[in-house]
Amino acid sequence: MGKGRLIYLMGASGSGKDTLIAQLKNHLSEAVYVPRRYITRPVNETQLEQHVYMPLEAFTAAKHEGLFAFHWQANGYQYAICQEIHTALDAGKMVLINGSREHFQALDDAWKNVCVPVYLAVSAEVQTARLLGRGRENLAQIEARVARSVAMLQHLPDECVVLDANQSVPAVYQQFMEHMQQLALLETAA
Repeated sequence: MGKGRLIYLMGASGSGKDTLIAQLKNHLSEAVYVPRRYITRPVNETQLEQHVYMPLEAFTAAKHEGLFAFHWQANGYQYAICQEIHTALDAGKMVLINGSREHFQALDDAWKNVCVPVYLAVSAEVQTARLLGRGRENLAQIEARVARSVAMLQHLPDECVVLDANQSVPAVYQQFMEHMQQLALLETAA
């Protein structure tokens, strides 16, 4: 599996995963590798999340050809991370992926041995406000996502690093850096 570590970032829709990833890419581009994420949802240029759009038929073909290291379904879409993460892990890099809470439970032991699960916890009120602000979901979808988030919070892995995503972006970034340093994954804060 390689010498690197996989940082498996999880959190509810609206918890700030993409914001944290952008901060980490800006400050730690040499130390952290963030692979492309493929989604069957078209890209919205006004959103922070940038992924590779892949129509369902192409996604299904790529999955059957073994092009993905991980793939899962959530919120009515298919998501995947390419096999390229193996190269980065073999090179000793810290690989950061925006993953799924439900998919994490299904990872096999080989992945869990190199994986550090990180969860961005956000209150129902903050999550609702953020989802309303981005305007991608209707009210019923927002309510369903918030209810799912509350339920999923009860089922985090024991070894999960939990960050308080109700705070400012710099505060969440600082929490992340402190935890990575404690785990000896980063030598100094950037």
